[in-house]
Amino acid sequence: MPICMLIYVPLVMVRKIEVFAITHAFGDLMIIITLIVIFIYAGIDLSEDGPKFTNVKPVGELWADAIGFSVYTYEGIGVILPIREVTADKKNYYKLLCITVTLIAILYIALGEFTAIAWGDNKSF
Repeated sequence: MPICMLIYVPLVMVRKIEVFAITHAFGDLMIIITLIVIFIYAGIDLSEDGPKFTNVKPVGELWADAIGFSVYTYEGIGVILPIREVTADKKNYYKLLCITVTLIAILYIALGEFTAIAWGDNKSF
């Protein structure tokens, strides 16, 4: 039996997903910290070296990566209706959903544009 089965088999036997609330909150915290660190380093490089967006092309040779990023971005879209069914305030659910999706889209666009301006198409990463 592969070693990963020792982890996966007990996990699939968990009946209530609320058990993983702490690990989900920890994962969200790590994502927020990572975004802050990326913005800080991009800001530092931008203030030291100036903008480098002159060499950024709209579509580069890694355009196929956008497919995977798009799938990752919208991976939770299938839980929108089930969450609405258990929501206490169903009247304001779609308003809150639109605000949330809009803010996430703005964050993704801001991160992409800011890092493109700060680092250009630097291939040394």
